[in-house]
Amino acid sequence: MTGQAAYHQLGTFIVNFQHAEAAIDKILVILAKADSEAVRILVNELEYSQRLKTADVLLARFVDLQRKPDLPAKAAFHKLMVELGKLGERRNDRVHSKYMSWINVETDRKSNGLSGSMANAECSRQSPISGRHASEFSARPAA
Repeated sequence: MTGQAAYHQLGTFIVNFQHAEAAIDKILVILAKADSEAVRILVNELEYSQRLKTADVLLARFVDLQRKPDLPAKAAFHKLMVELGKLGERRNDRVHSKYMSWINVETDRKSNGLSGSMANAECSRQSPISGRHASEFSARPAA
């Protein structure tokens, strides 16, 4: 995988996550059955995980108030909120990680004239995107 492909995948993940987050906000507005602008103001004060918990509780209450509660739907929605919570944690890990410029270790070893243990010592940090070794000292700006 090239550096550009890895960065593209990261960007795609973050953008798609924003769509999921917006959908949760819409669900909260629908379940509140209130002034949608007032609900949006309140929702904007909640962190993502709090929004998920709120949506889960509101839907559970909505289902419980029905004449014939759809308990499987309630359980499925709760499971979805749990999965979206995990996705939110993953998103935070990706967004708040420290990334370095993409480095091809084999090319760097040859161009720096390094070999053996010296090359391995300089390239001892793991890149969070590729799992390949990267070094702060040999990092180059992306082309």
